[in-house]
Amino acid sequence: MVNHERIKEEIRVLHMKSKELLSKRAFVNFEKRYAHLRSMQLGLSPDRRDLHDEEKLEKKFLDEYFDLLQEYFPELKGKWENKSDWK
Repeated sequence: MVNHERIKEEIRVLHMKSKELLSKRAFVNFEKRYAHLRSMQLGLSPDRRDLHDEEKLEKKFLDEYFDLLQEYFPELKGKWENKSDWK
């Protein structure tokens, strides 16, 4: 689970529209967690098919983070999504 306060902090940075303050490490962690939550939500997890309330809240924050990143910095999001560009 990603700490909700960490996601909120990255959302706050996005609202500041400061590319220099964004964390690629946070993006990587958020992307992995988001993929895990989506797989559970889609029923691809063998353990369960529904998200718990805390996971739903976490997914809501991650949705907001990725939406804002796409809105404010689409080129950066695209670069970070292309894992072959990571150094």
